[in-house]
Amino acid sequence: MKKQLIVWTLVVSILSIWMLTGCGGDDKKDTTGPSVSIEDNIVGTWRTTSITMSGIDIQTVLGLSMEAIFAENLNLDVNITDPDSAYAFTGTYAISYAIVTMNLNGDEESIILSGTIVMNSTTSATYLTGMPYGLVNTLSPEYAPILFGEDTTKTIHTTFELSKQD
Repeated sequence: MKKQLIVWTLVVSILSIWMLTGCGGDDKKDTTGPSVSIEDNIVGTWRTTSITMSGIDIQTVLGLSMEAIFAENLNLDVNITDPDSAYAFTGTYAISYAIVTMNLNGDEESIILSGTIVMNSTTSATYLTGMPYGLVNTLSPEYAPILFGEDTTKTIHTTFELSKQD
C-alpha cells in the first residue's frame, strides 16, 4: 500500500511538472503591435481615399471627395465636394469606445452619423456607418433613388477609407 502511494505521488508530481512546463511555450506573442488610440489620433484633417456604399464606389462614380477636420475641443467641420457643388457641414463629434458620433448641420440638411471607426494606423482609418436617405439625396438627387428605391426610411451601409493629412 505504501509503495502504491509513493508511485501515485510520483506520477501526479511528474504529470503536474510536465503540464506546467508544456504550457509555457504555447503563449502567443502579440504581433499586431500596439493598438492605435482613437482619442489620441483623431484630431486633425482627414480626407477620403474611397467611399463605398452598398458595394458601389460612389467616390469614383459621383466624383465625390470629403474632408473632415476634427478639433481637439470636439468641434467638427466636414466639406464634401462633387464636380458641380460643394457642401459644408459644421458640428460636433463624440467618441465612445470605437463609436464616433457626428452631429452635423449644413445649409440644407442636418444629420447625425454614428458608426464604428477602426484606426488602421495613426494616419489611416476606416469609418463604417449607415447613410440616411436625406444626406444622399442632398448630395446626389439623381443617384439616391437608385440606391434607396422607394424606401426613403432606410439607411445604406457605407464605408469611408480615410487618410490623415496633418
